[in-house]
Amino acid sequence: MWFSRSSATLASIFVYLLLASFVCAQVTSDTDDPSAGTDGFKLIADIFNYDIDVPLDTRIVARQDHGEYVREKLVFRGIRDSRVPAYLAMPVGDGPHPCVLLIHGVGGSKDDWWQDSFHGGEKLTTSLLSAGIAVATLDVQYHGERTASNDYESPEVFLFQRNWVYRARDMVVDSVVEHRRALDYLASRDEVD
Repeated sequence: MWFSRSSATLASIFVYLLLASFVCAQVTSDTDDPSAGTDGFKLIADIFNYDIDVPLDTRIVARQDHGEYVREKLVFRGIRDSRVPAYLAMPVGDGPHPCVLLIHGVGGSKDDWWQDSFHGGEKLTTSLLSAGIAVATLDVQYHGERTASNDYESPEVFLFQRNWVYRARDMVVDSVVEHRRALDYLASRDEVD
């Protein structure tokens, strides 16, 4: 049977998060002041809230010139003092450049977007860069270079075999917050529009 109990539980978590985002979008579209929304909106907004005063402590650890673009590998402070590895690729030429933040799926990594075997990931990435658009991607909690925090196992193990729904929920919330922190970093770069 392809649809197990654990995948049904995981599906319900994602449905909940989708509904939550719909509620957020609906409340903000009905009023000019999102803080005037319902208690449900405020509760959901609090789940994804974070302390913007915690420094990003971003450090560029590698830089590669690929001719038409330059890709930096960087790390920044994530949730609970974790370090988040990421790539930022900038097209050659005058900026500032618009930027797309690419997000990998469960079991993936930031490196997927640089491999053509990943559903044309490299083709998408290089097409964006050729069009003058910067590309950023990071390893979500328990993925890629961050599998050590999950005993070097793919998160698919706790999602689909162990039914650890609370860990899955926390991974999704942490991932949203860390992507928001990545956007904070991108906003600090003069080359990014």
